Amino acid sequence: MPMAAVLRVFRVWCGRGALVLFGVFAACGIIEILLQAGAKMVDSRGAEPVRPPWHPGKVRILALGDSNTYGLWVGKEAAYPKVFERLWNQPGRRPQVEVLNLGYPGTNSSQVLAQCDRYLAVFRPDVVTLMLGANDAWTQPVPTNTGSSLRTTVRQWLWRTSRLYRLAYLLARARENASLDVVPLSDPSDITHGHGVARFGTHQFELGHRMANVAAPPGWMEQAESHLRGIVECGHRWGVPVVFLTYVSGHFIYNLANDLLRHVAQSTGTPLVDVNKELEPHCPRWKCEELFPDQHPTEKGHVRVAQALVGFFDSQFRERRDPAGAQNRPGEF
Repeated sequence: MPMAAVLRVFRVWCGRGALVLFGVFAACGIIEILLQAGAKMVDSRGAEPVRPPWHPGKVRILALGDSNTYGLWVGKEAAYPKVFERLWNQPGRRPQVEVLNLGYPGTNSSQVLAQCDRYLAVFRPDVVTLMLGANDAWTQPVPTNTGSSLRTTVRQWLWRTSRLYRLAYLLARARENASLDVVPLSDPSDITHGHGVARFGTHQFELGHRMANVAAPPGWMEQAESHLRGIVECGHRWGVPVVFLTYVSGHFIYNLANDLLRHVAQSTGTPLVDVNKELEPHCPRWKCEELFPDQHPTEKGHVRVAQALVGFFDSQFRERRDPAGAQNRPGEF
């Protein structure tokens, strides 16, 4: 075939390809405009959005924390994330929730901050709960490296602003069959070191800790505060609200961590479920049926946390209007 003919064919196909791309972008733009307009119409009427049949139908809550969230001594089924899920999902309560428990013994705030962007990109939770900080006094911190890559920044922006992007994700989520499996690869009660993995579909996360050379090194609370603030900011970047939980116990290091959680919550405007404050009058000197001698929550302690979460989310999820007349959505505090 002569070169001139080859060039003509090439130009024809390039032109057709450009038209196809233009059509795809135009269609996406029209769908985005329609979705945004529909959302504004629903907001203006204060109506509950109708969920299509393919919608997963549950608010996804990601529970982050350490052994107190993991369920050390009581097991995963008796840990407060699973207890809360069962209590909330009783017949007649809406919306239903799906709680993913990513707590693991020894976890400190630097580890969660270092993985925060990846957690939110993979799990796409509607809400994150966080009970954390006590282990920062005796475990080795990890580099946080909080600078986001260009890809992560673009994904964050799309998730916050594009309803078409969220629609595509919901379609994919409706088809997924992934479940979170947290597997200890060493004794979870070993304070010197720990190792485990969390698997979710094709994704895997390394979990665990190493004991610090010096207990409560100078500046550990300032570092922990910075990490907690970073986790809140990470949630803001993804448009995901973070809810702090205080520890059940108020003994020694837990008391310091609870005060830190309260301080960061107040200074950043982060919602706080103060389980410790509710229990304190009923647990003199932190010796009660809600706590083991080592201050981890018993099954009754985990039920206390779950009940406090039910009360908190009930106030957030119930149908109500703000002063402007727009109804609050699940996860929008």
